[in-house]
Amino acid sequence: MTTSPIHPSRVLVPLLQLAAAIPAAWKSYEFGLQISGLPLAVLLAANGAFFGSIMVGFVADLWRRSPLTSSGSARRGSSG
Repeated sequence: MTTSPIHPSRVLVPLLQLAAAIPAAWKSYEFGLQISGLPLAVLLAANGAFFGSIMVGFVADLWRRSPLTSSGSARRGSSG
């Protein structure tokens, strides 16, 4: 039984998502405390962590995509 090697992006992307989620949650929490109080701060911290992680995931997905082509067949709605 052989196992395939783990691609570095399978480990790196979750680590980068965590690294982005922590400061986003922290800053969002501080902002929530300033404008309202603890309930909003907790909500904004969760929102900030989620937003930070999905942005890293989005950039990673763009990076893994194949390069864009300039041919007309690659565009949506192309009739030719």
